[in-house]
Amino acid sequence: MRKNGRAAKQLAQDNSYYDILRASPNPEMTSHTWRSVMQIHMLLWGNGYTEIQRDKGARIVALWPRNPARTRPVRLTHDATIEGSRLQRGTLVYHTSETMGDEISGQDNTQNAMAPERLILSEDMIHIPGLSLDGRLGQSTVYLARQIIGLSLATEKFGAKFFGNGAVPRGILEVPGVLETKAIETLRRSWQEAHGGENSHKTAILEQGVKYTPIGIDPEKSQFLETRKHQAIEIAAIFNVPPHMIGESTERSKSSVEQTSIEFLNYCLNPWLDAWEQELKRKMFPSKNPKLATFFAKFDTNRLLYPDAATRSAYYTGGKNTGWLNTNDIHEHEDLNPVEDGSGEVYWAPVNMVDAATGMLVGQTLESMTAQAIAQAAGAPKVERPQGGAPQNGPANKPKKPKAVPPKPKAAPPKKKGRALDLASVYNPLFADGFGRFMSRKDGDLEAFVRCMSPAVTALVGVISGDNQESETLIVPVAEFNSLISAHIAGMYGKMKDVTPESKATHTHLETVRTVEAFMKVIEDRYNPNHADQQRHPDGTWNDGSKPFFIMRHGTTDDDQNGVWTGWKATPLNTQGHADVASAIESLKNQGIRRIVSSNLERTRETSQRVANALLLPLTLDARLNALDLGIFAGMNEEENAHRLNLYVDNPDAIIPGGETVNGYVARTQEAMDEGREANDSTGPILHVIHSSTICAYMAGVKDMMDCSDMLTPGGVLRFDGKKVTVLNGTLEEGDAA
Repeated sequence: MRKNGRAAKQLAQDNSYYDILRASPNPEMTSHTWRSVMQIHMLLWGNGYTEIQRDKGARIVALWPRNPARTRPVRLTHDATIEGSRLQRGTLVYHTSETMGDEISGQDNTQNAMAPERLILSEDMIHIPGLSLDGRLGQSTVYLARQIIGLSLATEKFGAKFFGNGAVPRGILEVPGVLETKAIETLRRSWQEAHGGENSHKTAILEQGVKYTPIGIDPEKSQFLETRKHQAIEIAAIFNVPPHMIGESTERSKSSVEQTSIEFLNYCLNPWLDAWEQELKRKMFPSKNPKLATFFAKFDTNRLLYPDAATRSAYYTGGKNTGWLNTNDIHEHEDLNPVEDGSGEVYWAPVNMVDAATGMLVGQTLESMTAQAIAQAAGAPKVERPQGGAPQNGPANKPKKPKAVPPKPKAAPPKKKGRALDLASVYNPLFADGFGRFMSRKDGDLEAFVRCMSPAVTALVGVISGDNQESETLIVPVAEFNSLISAHIAGMYGKMKDVTPESKATHTHLETVRTVEAFMKVIEDRYNPNHADQQRHPDGTWNDGSKPFFIMRHGTTDDDQNGVWTGWKATPLNTQGHADVASAIESLKNQGIRRIVSSNLERTRETSQRVANALLLPLTLDARLNALDLGIFAGMNEEENAHRLNLYVDNPDAIIPGGETVNGYVARTQEAMDEGREANDSTGPILHVIHSSTICAYMAGVKDMMDCSDMLTPGGVLRFDGKKVTVLNGTLEEGDAA
């Protein structure tokens, strides 16, 4: 199972196989007995066999260990049918002379009862081999180590006889002359009775010229004890068992024994446990069975590493205080019942810790962090510009451009005076809000006034520009009027010194009307709908001296198709993205483009490099054109989190956690775009490869930066001829805003 994108597990106590493995594999033995028998078979014979008994529905009902002396894997020498399954020649099956019942067909050469021979399907036999040369049959450990084990048995037999006889010291009794057979037996019997068994080591009294001459080697001189000790350690080494676990530890500290226990688990037990778990998974929980594929068997080795009380206390304290253990977790480790009131499920965390990636305090929600960032931005004395660039100078709050609709008869233009009053009444509350926020601030400088009034003035200019738009292909970028907006706001600031709270309402109304009338005249004077009919000079310029200017959006990525924000993530183009770029290249041919300037993020870099290679143009990367650094929002679903991100768009001085402010982003991209427009007449035409949000902010304003994601589809190309904008590739339909 998976939780939060990570693999997770839990005890499957409701699964019928849990009791088979944990408690009783068959009616005749416990799980401990079964596992012990299997492990002894594997350690001594080199193979452990367990037959799986199934019901008519192929469900496992019991596990039966099989004697490795009577069971072995074989391959069929011809096609055969076993238990209703037709098997081909060469299929691996298991041959055994043991059966589920008690019937006997004969005796083997050691007089053991033998059952009828039979074949078992491979999927019905759990087989764990030890050391194997072919991966099919394990080698007998006893046979391979027969010399080592034989020496140990010989040493043990020698000691048993030596101390059993008790005839110490050993030697020869010499007597003068020749003794008869009866006399020799009498002397031997009397000597044995006097010095054998419990009388060993007593003082011997010799008479009648009897002389004792010792023979043989002293056991101490033959290093009898050292040999026995060495053999015990050598046999333990065959099974990777540390000496202290067979009672052969000498002068070992507590810490060294603890470390050796860890080594015992890692180097002795774990290889066997891995073999157990993998074979049980393969035979009991096969991947081809969807109902069982998510289950697996796992040995709990925690008790093998169980430390003392003081160490456990420190471990639990650290785990609980840093938030990765709760009270019930600790109770489970200590085999205690959980706390029933629910308090045991709470995870603690220090209040001064933050997320390294997002900067969010532990336990802090995205909403609370957003509110905090906005509150801090409201009291900030200056515009936050983490990415550099000029101060924010104005694109904001142009209402979202509607999607294309069937053409309607063109309505008569509204009367200017009536339209001016309508706009003034609509935008008067926005101007009043801006004046109010400025008057409540302590820092009454021009920069603070620009931050307060720029959104309202820019939004108003966007609406007036929209009034002059004649068709869907003729778009008046708000950025064309940035310098005039800045100058107008600076003029408004000069009048604020005479405004009092009592005169604020009147002043707001007059300034709103004046702003509306001023920009209606400016925009109407500058907008030239007949520009498309003017002739172009041979060098590509229009008769007013301007050259065409091009903007392109990067090709499609997986994030675009999945509705996920990308931000600054390294995200390449997908197959559709490469097709988008190929289509854009065709539309850019013969347009007279002389160089390309691109964002430095992977998706735009890949797009611009392909265009540059196809058109043989120089490419410049400018990090100021990078998309908005979305911080923690990168990788999030757009639809589900749009309301959260829009809070930062509405409060452009608030820093996005892990990212930047909207004002800082607009400032750096606007600076780069302005430089491009200025350089276009001398070094252009220039193609800028950028992001949808940058295009939207440049043409519609910061307020609609996230909403007008349909400004241009991936791979789309816009051509600017003065105030006229033509779509060369792509469509004006919904796309991505990243």
